Amino acid sequence: MLFKKKLPKLFNIKSETIDFLKFKLGLSSLEARTEYEILMENLFGFSSKDLELKILEEVNIEKVNKLKEILNLRLEGKPLAYINNTAHFFSLKFYVDENVLIPRPESETLIEIVIKNLKNKDNIKILEIGTGSGCLSITLLKFLGEKINKIIATDISQKALDIAYKNACTHKIQDKIEFIKADLVNQELEQQNFDFLISNPPYIASKNYDNLQKEVKQEPFEALCGSKENIDGKLYYKRIFDLNLKVKHLLFETDPEIIEDIANLFLMRYKEIKIHKDLNNLERFLECK
Repeated sequence: MLFKKKLPKLFNIKSETIDFLKFKLGLSSLEARTEYEILMENLFGFSSKDLELKILEEVNIEKVNKLKEILNLRLEGKPLAYINNTAHFFSLKFYVDENVLIPRPESETLIEIVIKNLKNKDNIKILEIGTGSGCLSITLLKFLGEKINKIIATDISQKALDIAYKNACTHKIQDKIEFIKADLVNQELEQQNFDFLISNPPYIASKNYDNLQKEVKQEPFEALCGSKENIDGKLYYKRIFDLNLKVKHLLFETDPEIIEDIANLFLMRYKEIKIHKDLNNLERFLECK
């Protein structure tokens, strides 16, 4: 039994929830504490700053039961972001559900690289291929503001585009971003000029899909692998390379195991290739210009 039948104090909820997350779900102490704080904020309305101040307060038993339901869903493999329909990325909140990938902290490095390259430029036009929740394009618009003239973001999934538009409206930047349903790009986009291309295409090799964690498999296969033909994870980089895009500067997120091969491919067209590491010190981002 997760909690005692009598009304528990928040202290008991804290210790028992964190232990559950650590020992039942295998999270690290830091991951368990972070998820606990998110649960408290969403379920009880306690911000992380208020947690210790409210440590001795009684809480409503109905909310405790709701917490039990959430933890059972977590045990079944459902990601917390899908349960709360909320993901945090670069200090911003985004709506997410099972139709889009959950934004990862390591992807924040991609934003940092783009900002570093564009902070002294103006009237910027950006193309994003495979926008998903829209978190990358929206974050860039929030932090680069008036420097960006427009972003065009594509996705093959209409449901993903609907979510991306919803997030754009939430952050009040929908007028500066155009969402287009396309398998990578359409013919019209191939005729346009862009200053920057960003993309986090499906790069999980389909041959490795069965070995993924149960929680990761809750995310859309089309966003993880793209198709069964993406056997080695390189398919969509090759397809983007074969496009006749007029782009000065490219930045991809990819798998550290294939990044050298992708770099060698784009070296055939771009003079300068840089590989950047993510927060875990893994080579994850490929910059081409």
